[in-house]
Amino acid sequence: MDVEKYEKTIYELKQLLEVTKVLNSTLNFKKLVDSILFTFMAQARCVKAALYIGKEIEPEVITLQRNYMGFEITPHVPIQLNCKAKIMEFLAKNRRCLVTNEITPLISSDKYDFSVYIQENVELLIPLVINQKVAGLVLLGGRIDTDPISKSDKDFLSEIGIYASIAIQNALLFDMATMDMMTGLKIKHFITKFMDECIESGDHNFVVLMMDIDNFKNVNDTYGHQTGDDTIIGVSEVIKQVIRANDIASRFGGEEFVIMLRATTVEEAVVVAERIRKGIENLTIRHANGIMNVTISIGIAEFDDDIDKTPEDIIGRADNALYISKHNGKNRVTTA
Repeated sequence: MDVEKYEKTIYELKQLLEVTKVLNSTLNFKKLVDSILFTFMAQARCVKAALYIGKEIEPEVITLQRNYMGFEITPHVPIQLNCKAKIMEFLAKNRRCLVTNEITPLISSDKYDFSVYIQENVELLIPLVINQKVAGLVLLGGRIDTDPISKSDKDFLSEIGIYASIAIQNALLFDMATMDMMTGLKIKHFITKFMDECIESGDHNFVVLMMDIDNFKNVNDTYGHQTGDDTIIGVSEVIKQVIRANDIASRFGGEEFVIMLRATTVEEAVVVAERIRKGIENLTIRHANGIMNVTISIGIAEFDDDIDKTPEDIIGRADNALYISKHNGKNRVTTA
């Protein structure tokens, strides 16, 4: 009996080591969400999973990620859960996996009513805790095993929850360190370093867009710096709406932006650039005396093995194309 117990412990420790490797293999938030979901589904032998995560170290609400699988998302299911709920306080304090019949007493008298989501198809609830506060929740259902889940299994899932929490914290801290806080775009250092890594590894299938808000100094001088900031934020939102998840957009400095479109041809990049240009052209910026519009000029350069040896090379060629756009009347796209 003791031998079986020790063998089980050794097996679980090996599993936990593998899980930790997987969860710490990426700082990309989207990939991390997928890793967490698949890890819990595999370990709990479930076919349904949903994940709520906050976008801050100590969030006030946690949001349902779009990487859920299995559960039906209906108008009755909350997209956000309030971290002030009693069940959240209990989960933060105990940090353990709960089954359905353990959850019901915790939500019966709570003004933040979670009962609409704690239904028969949610069999397990695992908290992800950072700094003694809930930063996320994993909901599991559709267990393949017919046997009731054991205390040992629940403890193991709780342990995974601890390492998933650490991985989330690392990803959030990485985002904070590499993000321009005003726009939510990446900073200059991040995108140039990423390009450099791609060039070194031979991943050369990308296009760079260099863009600059037209007549931005006049915006600041005429309407003030707050309107200037609102303009930069508005332009950033247009950019985020147009690009794909695997592309990288950065605020390069002041009113300049650089976008790295991955696995993209120059023809496809022109289409993306035109969408951004038209979106900004139609953007309305409010100020104290009414509303205003701005435009943007864009330069495009496709990575060329014969010319581009560093990030500065391809960014410089995109910048030269941007200069031509400015010289030819602004509010236009030019390719290198």
